[in-house]
Amino acid sequence: MIVFEIGAGTGLLAMLAARAGAAHVYSCERRADVAEAARAIIAHNSLSDRITVIAKDAHDLRLGEDLPQRADLFVAEIVDNSLLGEQVLPLTELARARFLTPDAILLPRTVSAMGALVSGHGHWQDYRMDQVMGFDLSPFNRFTPVEINAGKGGGELELLTEAVELARFDLHQDAPAEARHEVHLIAQQAGRAEALLRWLQLDFGDGITFENRPPQRSSWDPHLHLLPEARWLDAGAVCAMTVSHNRERLFLWPSEPSERDDPSVG
Repeated sequence: MIVFEIGAGTGLLAMLAARAGAAHVYSCERRADVAEAARAIIAHNSLSDRITVIAKDAHDLRLGEDLPQRADLFVAEIVDNSLLGEQVLPLTELARARFLTPDAILLPRTVSAMGALVSGHGHWQDYRMDQVMGFDLSPFNRFTPVEINAGKGGGELELLTEAVELARFDLHQDAPAEARHEVHLIAQQAGRAEALLRWLQLDFGDGITFENRPPQRSSWDPHLHLLPEARWLDAGAVCAMTVSHNRERLFLWPSEPSERDDPSVG
């Protein structure tokens, strides 16, 4: 099996692929200094004969020159905290079109964003202002950021709604330039919703998944999408959120109130 990787980094994924039985791994790395370090690590672990690190941007690679043939498996760690920020969609599409066999295995196969509405417990003071030394500073909340990092494990968070899939991308298919849809979150308990907590889910096939749902700690941190205004939710209430993407970033905001927010409406 021939393996192709975008983003060599330390060379760890390439070495794991070789250890798992790959005949050869071709890994491209656009930073020359990182590629040099990866080669040194691979040589130190006696795998230089089975791993080739190419110091080029993936867009500059040439089949038949840099890669002698199309690969049977594609592996890449090009997912960031926000899911799409490291170009996982366009880079995977590039790999499929130029460097992979038609039936090549993709790892991961799908990438998703999961989410739930949370109270501000443990975080609200980081982005909301109210009374300070007897003065009401709440008008300053107009400068509240749209999105913040929730930190390792998400900190002290209280989930108010069930978790839902916010967005899912099958990496075997080309993603549209942009898309928008609505999701509905059902409150499992009453509380003051301050933000939507978002985390990652990666599906590798055969029942193997990874999810950094808090309090799970990993190299990826969950994020908080702050609501323009906190809203009270009664148990059983439905909150509608609009989700959109432009292939590089996810955007989330509360949908306009409508009868669809009423759990009594089918």
